[in-house]
Amino acid sequence: MSSFGISRSISLIGMMGAGKTTIGRALAKALDVPFYDSDAEIEARSQQTIEEIFDLYGEGYFRQKEKEVIENILKKGVCVLSTGGGAYIHDQTRSVLDEKTTTVWLRASFEELFQRVSARKKTMPMLKDEDPETKFRMLFEQRNPFYSRAMVAVDSSGVAPKNVVESVLKKI
Repeated sequence: MSSFGISRSISLIGMMGAGKTTIGRALAKALDVPFYDSDAEIEARSQQTIEEIFDLYGEGYFRQKEKEVIENILKKGVCVLSTGGGAYIHDQTRSVLDEKTTTVWLRASFEELFQRVSARKKTMPMLKDEDPETKFRMLFEQRNPFYSRAMVAVDSSGVAPKNVVESVLKKI
């Protein structure tokens, strides 16, 4: 149990660019628990980038590995976990997260999210498209109904990370 008294891990879900890693690190520090980023853990375990995994094996393979990595992380004890943008869409992964963590959706506007990811879109497998903005809008519209199932929702649009952390702490 952390010094804040949480006895359940917190998983941050939401679109790429929502601030899951930045907020996750700060939240873990505030709660005095370990922080994990599922994408970083997948890359370290496979010794390949997410982009390489998608290119070599496809999204289905990646989603299975993602679920396995998340399950292994959550066995380590109470933590803050930043998930990839598509993790919560995968039924089995969503079940694991809902059962073992307090899910927190970092919500943001389409415009702000797309602006945040635009500089990185060439290294994001889900945005490798001739029209990344249209692809991102499709993902945004497809994923938001899943994200809305989270136990907690916090806006990260136009909000300083420190304030987002404070909002999460008030709601968990």
